[in-house]
Amino acid sequence: MAFKTSMPLALPRAQTMDFFRKPDTWFRLNPEWEVRRLANAHAFAEGAEFGLEVCYDRSGVEATYRGKTEEWKEGEGFSLLLDGDPQRRIRLTLAGEGKTASALVYEELGEAPLEPRQQTERVLWLKSTADYLVIASRRKWRWRALRFLIDKLWLRLSPMGRRVVFLVLVLEFAGLLLLIGLLAIQRWL
Repeated sequence: MAFKTSMPLALPRAQTMDFFRKPDTWFRLNPEWEVRRLANAHAFAEGAEFGLEVCYDRSGVEATYRGKTEEWKEGEGFSLLLDGDPQRRIRLTLAGEGKTASALVYEELGEAPLEPRQQTERVLWLKSTADYLVIASRRKWRWRALRFLIDKLWLRLSPMGRRVVFLVLVLEFAGLLLLIGLLAIQRWL
């Protein structure tokens, strides 16, 4: 059974493939797990092997994967085998013609179909990857500062920690809006 989704992207193929060559950030963008350890993943190339230890956020299950880059096509995409429990085979390709990729296409091959919650996690992973690539492609100082914050703070948190921080920020912003609204009403009355 396969799951397939895509996300629009308008970036140079070479720049996109450079991001995936060092998978640390890509694995940390996954909202489904917390990366505990990533070994020997200095650069993806065909046949490269690496170790990955993760803790699945919702279930708390820890998994150890022996990963292998099964295929690496420069400017086109790659496929990975994550050998462990559960075993995962991932293929990521760049769609579109020419030197610009028009979309990221994520495909996961497996024996059992993915549950709707798991499908949502894969879509969120692909969306966060596309958003990160856009932020990383920008060269102005504010985008560089945002990327620094994402790399040094946000991606170091567990998925649960990210949800808590996001909730606190949303509630603080709502409280600020309420305070401004109350002050505006008081002034006009």
